[in-house]
Amino acid sequence: MQIEGTPQATLPANVHPIVLTQIEGVKEPYKRWLSALRDKWTLPSVWVSLLEYCGEASVTEILKHEPTVSKQITTGNEGKYQAAEVGNDEKYVGIAVLRAGHSLMDGVYSGLRKHGITSFYRGWAGIKRVEDEEAWEHQFDFDYDFVYPRMPEKGRVDNRAFILADVMNASAGTWLAILDELFGRGIPKRVYFVNVVSAKFGHWQLMNHLRGTKFGKTEFFVITGEVDDGGVKRSGLDEKGYITPGLGDAGDRSSEDDDDYIRDHLGMTSEEYYSKRHSLVSTHF
Repeated sequence: MQIEGTPQATLPANVHPIVLTQIEGVKEPYKRWLSALRDKWTLPSVWVSLLEYCGEASVTEILKHEPTVSKQITTGNEGKYQAAEVGNDEKYVGIAVLRAGHSLMDGVYSGLRKHGITSFYRGWAGIKRVEDEEAWEHQFDFDYDFVYPRMPEKGRVDNRAFILADVMNASAGTWLAILDELFGRGIPKRVYFVNVVSAKFGHWQLMNHLRGTKFGKTEFFVITGEVDDGGVKRSGLDEKGYITPGLGDAGDRSSEDDDDYIRDHLGMTSEEYYSKRHSLVSTHF
């Protein structure tokens, strides 16, 4: 398994990688949010807000690739104006990967509403990776338990735009499981994958998988905040398959109570944390 030098094989014309920390106008605030998300001293209550900011930022890139239609409107002084609006005939479908993807998707929904898009299907996927102590030896080929997918049934998938949100993409296994379920129900027109951090291995594993012939009629946009390349052979993963340098456990960090996080993960009392907060929290966003 060659990882060190990211393979530069030409991607299919329908697969579009987007790294938000490389996009002008987005990269400056996104890097600050991402730095705070990586910082272990950032508490869950703040962490969730940062995920929502990241979700909103992704909407700007998503809407660049959505069709625009012209519509005549009446202005406040009764003038006529040929306005532009998003021309998607069907509701957007959002699928959040539980647990942490829920907060990221909340940011996506907020961003869509700010662009006047108020009607969308809220779905989710309960999916869990089966951990493997020898993941590197098994080429990061994990098993997954797909607990509960909520997405449109057969006949309601074709020609719709789907936004899939999960905080991290380690080995792409979660995305591949969701794709199998989704394409078993129909052929979407566009699919946007939204991650905050991706391991280099997972980033390319996903895009290489999309070369499959069954995906040829769908446009795919692989959106991530940053691609990590630490760990084994610069894969972005350590021997157990965790992203390096990564963010930590996204599920815990997005769902735990602040006081519990301080006690269980930082090893101090809340009083100690808040008395030392200015010296501990080094990232300002």
